[in-house]
This record gives sequence, structure tokens and C-alpha cells, in this order.
Amino acid sequence: MFDALLRTLDAAQRRRPECSRAALLFGCSGLQAQLIQKGAYWLQLQGWSGASLMLGCVNRWLTGLTVDASAKIGFDVSIPAPTGVVIGADAKIGDRVVVGPVVMILASAQGAPVIEDDVEIGAAARIVGNVRVPAGTVVAAGAVWAEGADGAEGAAPAPAPAASTAPAVPAETAPSEPAKKPEIDPAVKELVRVVREQNAVIAKLNESIGKLGGEVIETEKLPKISGKAAGVSTRRARHHRPKKTAPDAAK
Repeated sequence: MFDALLRTLDAAQRRRPECSRAALLFGCSGLQAQLIQKGAYWLQLQGWSGASLMLGCVNRWLTGLTVDASAKIGFDVSIPAPTGVVIGADAKIGDRVVVGPVVMILASAQGAPVIEDDVEIGAAARIVGNVRVPAGTVVAAGAVWAEGADGAEGAAPAPAPAASTAPAVPAETAPSEPAKKPEIDPAVKELVRVVREQNAVIAKLNESIGKLGGEVIETEKLPKISGKAAGVSTRRARHHRPKKTAPDAAK
């Protein structure tokens, strides 16, 4: 077990030679998660399942990595952001694998995933079931690599050659619906129409009274309703529009 811990620490130092072992051990949560997991895996091999389970809980509490004690993780594996990463039971991860944030590697009733060496798994990727990811494959961020046999859900990828790329499902932009205008209450429409008609009648009466020499009402002081603000047409009825006189028509 101690040889495995030292190999893991040496691999981390090769990736970051500017850092000392102590700095990596106390400052790299991904390295801490792997060291604790290897300890839990060793306890599982010795038959101490209870202690292995407790150490796995400590790992999740300290680093945020959820990994089953039966999962086998190789050397020189990079997990830069272990929070949210889930590695299920019996999963096998090879050497020099890069695991991005919020990645899920889960088993199903048909078996557990096998990830070969030098694989790069992008953020939020999902690898589920009895599948094998060939060496050197790049699994894009958000991709789903799942089995499709025996009624299993998910997209079953075609056999991929080594050092290939598994693209993610592309996002689709849904067309936005145009904003609907609020419906106007029929009572409000009728009120606007009545007030407009009354104002037109008063204006016509004022015109007649003025011709007879009487005192007219100042139409500016009459209450008005903004039909535009209420969502009602502001056009006046044709028979209430002021008629153009001959001089106005000439203009």
C-alpha cells in the first residue's frame, strides 16, 4: 500500500515539479482524494469493509470526491477538481487519465466501466454501464457514454478506435416565443369609447354654442382617457371628426 501511495505522490510531483511533496500533499485536494481512496481500496482488499466504507466517507467529506472502495484507480491520474466527481463500484481507471469536474463513472446491472490509459474525460461527462473507453480517447465535456444492450437506457456508442474523440451532444437553441400583449378588459374598451364619444359630442355642442354667441366650455378641462395607454385605438369616429371648412380645404 505504501508503495502505491508513494507512486501516486511521485506522479503528482512530476506533473508539477515546481511544488514540493509537502505542498502537494496539503494543497492539492485531487491528490488527497486519490491517496485516501487507495487506502480505502487496500482496506477493502484486506476484508475490512467497514473501515473502508468509513474512510470513503472521510474522503467525501474532506475532498468532495465520491468513490466506491471497490473502484480501481491507476497511477498518475489527474483529478484537479474532485468536488462532485462520482466513481462507482468496480469501475477501473487506467494510468495517466484526466478526470474533469463533475464527472460520473457509474456501474449498471450489466457491469462497470473500464477506462484505459491516457484517456481525457471532460467536465460533466457521464460514463455508465459495461463499456470500455479505448486508450487515448478524449471524451468531450457533457458527453454521455453508456451501454445500450438489454434495454439499458442511453446512447450506445459505436466501437471507438484508440486515440479518438467522443463528442458531446450539441446544444440546441429553442426559438423564443414573441411576447403576448395583455388582453384588454371589454369593459375598459367600452369605457374609453363612451368617454371619447362624449367628448366629441361636447366639442360639437361648443362649436354650435360659440356660433350663437353663447359661453362655451373649455374642452381642455374635460376629463380624457388615454386610449393608447389602455391599449385601445385612438381614432375617433368618422361622424365626430371636425369638418374642414373651405379655407382649410384650400390650404
